[in-house]
Amino acid sequence: MAEQDLIHIWRGERVLLPERPQRCLYRLHCLRGSGLIRVMSRSRPYRLKSAQSMLIPADEVVTVSGSEDMVITLKPASDAEATKN
Repeated sequence: MAEQDLIHIWRGERVLLPERPQRCLYRLHCLRGSGLIRVMSRSRPYRLKSAQSMLIPADEVVTVSGSEDMVITLKPASDAEATKN
């Protein structure tokens, strides 16, 4: 089974996502709430809402700011996901 992190973020809180040991893509999935995802190599933040996902490279510095209380998961993306995006 793939390694997965479950992360809780409170409204108004900003969290730096943990460094990832593998050099691959990771799926950031919002289970509940909403917030802004800031990938430092990109100029604009992304709004992530409940049931939405995005792929991020393991070597990126990423922060999540909760607009509402959030619960997100961070897990390695499957090879099929990585090739179709």
